[in-house]
Amino acid sequence: MDNRQSRATDILPRSPAARDWRDTLRDATDLALAGILMTLAALPVVTAGAAIGAASTAIAQWTDQERFPGVRVSARTFARGILPGLPPLLITIAAAALLRLNIHALGTGLVPGGRPLIWATALLGLVLAGFAGMVVVEFGRAGAEPTHAGTEMDRSDARPARSGAGPDHSDGEPARSRGGLDRLDGGRDRSDGEPATSGGEPFRQDGAGWRTAVRDAARLVAARPAVLAASTGIMAFTIGLGYLLQAILVPILAGYTLLALHVVRRRLG
Repeated sequence: MDNRQSRATDILPRSPAARDWRDTLRDATDLALAGILMTLAALPVVTAGAAIGAASTAIAQWTDQERFPGVRVSARTFARGILPGLPPLLITIAAAALLRLNIHALGTGLVPGGRPLIWATALLGLVLAGFAGMVVVEFGRAGAEPTHAGTEMDRSDARPARSGAGPDHSDGEPARSRGGLDRLDGGRDRSDGEPATSGGEPFRQDGAGWRTAVRDAARLVAARPAVLAASTGIMAFTIGLGYLLQAILVPILAGYTLLALHVVRRRLG
């Protein structure tokens, strides 16, 4: 009897007060794995937009519910986002190429301005990268929100405020699921046990989703310039650290960068 009780206690979720170094290590490993999978999925280049969108959606759910969506849910999110992710990918590549061309022309003297304009152009590139990071965050937040009936979002803390039956999570304490199997359960909704993807299209993974994310990010940075400043700093730090790290560690850095952008959005937005 005592052995059965001990085993039952071992598989119960840990409360926030009972978190220890194993929970922190598990979280760090999950985020590193998210960055690695995102990088692998983006290797064909044409899938980069879908990979970044799916990773942002997964991390948005993790920051909200402290668990990742299921593997099949993330795979569907990625597959549905390939074609819609092409236009933002092409725009990003074109903007980066144009900035690189401007810096090259200034550096070789083809365009007057010299070093001051080089630094100004580089700063402009970092600001645009910070804004792009916020666009990715807004896209992920929209994707992580359940769209079936009976769900309302409390924008004050980005946690779902459920109506009707089901446990109340309005006190700010997330329900944390533990263990490897719950990461593969298809992204269960906390209120009724139904998958968050049931009842139609689960996420706004289309071109309108990216356009909406751009508008939301623009409104956010206009209302709270500190968000853009923080995201720009994160992108500058990431780029600088990426040059110093071994190439094999860059995918891990990508996962933590996405997490940092989501945290900035939650704290300052």
